[in-house]
Amino acid sequence: MALGVLATKLGGTFEGAAAMGGASAGGIGGGAIGFVLSLWLVLRRGGQHGAVAFAWIAMTALAMAAMIALLMLSY
Repeated sequence: MALGVLATKLGGTFEGAAAMGGASAGGIGGGAIGFVLSLWLVLRRGGQHGAVAFAWIAMTALAMAAMIALLMLSY
């Protein structure tokens, strides 16, 4: 709720400003939580192949960040 109010203050009062701010904050938070939980799931049982799994997770996170940046810069 606070992020929606902040987005309205920063972006203006046009229709959808709070929704866009909430969605972007939720996307970043969800990505961070997903990254941490995926590392925990891989490494919790001894992590025999932890380095390989970390490399895949990190590359996926970088690819998603690049796609989001491309979308944001295309407007």
